Amino acid sequence: GQPNTCFRKLLNNEAPDPRMRDAELLLRFYALKNRLDRAYNGNLKDLLDGTCEYFNQSWQQNEPLLRDQLAEMNNAYDFAVDSFGEINPFCKYDPVGTKNIFNRAIFDFIIYYFSDPKIRHDLSVKVDYKALLQDSFKNLFNDADFVTSISTSTKNKIEFSRRMNAWAAVLSAILGYAVESPL
Repeated sequence: GQPNTCFRKLLNNEAPDPRMRDAELLLRFYALKNRLDRAYNGNLKDLLDGTCEYFNQSWQQNEPLLRDQLAEMNNAYDFAVDSFGEINPFCKYDPVGTKNIFNRAIFDFIIYYFSDPKIRHDLSVKVDYKALLQDSFKNLFNDADFVTSISTSTKNKIEFSRRMNAWAAVLSAILGYAVESPL
């Protein structure tokens, strides 16, 4: 396929990632967008395996959808980077800026919600939306439960739900309408 610039930038790679972290991130995105529901048992490996199996069996009919979602994911990445300014939207917030370590859990919820064109549009027409997003993102890191939710195992449904709900609540507060969490 074509090189995905968003992953190259994220992972600081000039070529395909030798450890396939780019493929894993894309698979995580597709799993969240298409396969996440109340039946999710909290085991990310099962969700990812099931997503691979599902799309391998239904590639013909789903290829256009997946290509559209890939484009929206790239739009989400660009929107996040533009909106967050000096803050890295895919790392734990660090006021000193010394610990910019990529965090998959943060990537998941930022890209999941920002891949929705309506959310991007509705934010972009709000006065001071960038400052509101940045301040809200920083404030999440004052919540010990939220920090735990992005720091623990990927196999915990409660923590996964907590971080997805936390960002949905941030977006809901800024937008003035309910942004639904998938869980």
